[in-house]
Amino acid sequence: MIFPGSTVDNGKRTSPCKPGTTEPDVSNCAKYSECVQLPSGNATMETRECPYPLLFDKKSGKCEPFKDIVCTIGQTVPKSPCE
Repeated sequence: MIFPGSTVDNGKRTSPCKPGTTEPDVSNCAKYSECVQLPSGNATMETRECPYPLLFDKKSGKCEPFKDIVCTIGQTVPKSPCE
């Protein structure tokens, strides 16, 4: 994800995001991006994936049991731990 004002720090895109904030992945219901602080002091969005069978809940900003999550149309949902 690239934000206005992004720069490159050691090969990673950095942005003015707030460390600890999360955003859902648009194509996969188990993935999300989390803003992490870099040693340089900049912050960057890194892709994370919930451990199977949890899915990312955009309301809580956390991985939650799949039975409690409604994914967006078009998002893939892992059917096994290896997917």
